[in-house]
Amino acid sequence: MRRFLALLLAFPFVALTAQAAPLTLLCSGISTGTTQVAKDGVTTEDGVRVYAGETDPVRDRVRVLVVVDFDKRTVSGFWTDGNGPVLFPIIAVDQHTVTFNGSKGGAVQQKIWGTVNLITGKIDAEETALFRSGNLSHVVWDLRCKPA
Repeated sequence: MRRFLALLLAFPFVALTAQAAPLTLLCSGISTGTTQVAKDGVTTEDGVRVYAGETDPVRDRVRVLVVVDFDKRTVSGFWTDGNGPVLFPIIAVDQHTVTFNGSKGGAVQQKIWGTVNLITGKIDAEETALFRSGNLSHVVWDLRCKPA
């Protein structure tokens, strides 16, 4: 009984010190972007900005290196700044999927959210950027990944 209790008490310490190597993925796919152009000074009665229209979608073939770091609970590879890759917090993990979500303020208000399927290697992500002019950019990432 003492032996079992000692093992039971020791296990959480082992689990807390165990580290998983970051999962580095080489991804290729399509990013599709559109921009809604703000109509100067036009809002609805409840203050919602009216857009003059949306640009035609721009589709680009992309190759990106995405890093899923389970220890730091972050995903990176979509944005960079003067300090290197921007890290987005992992908000949920299960046996098949990692879900992430992040934002960045400043002159441009940016948001990103998405999922990494750990079984198929598919990444689905979306990002928005709201510019001071009122223009709104929307990008959809459709990526297929394999371990790098």
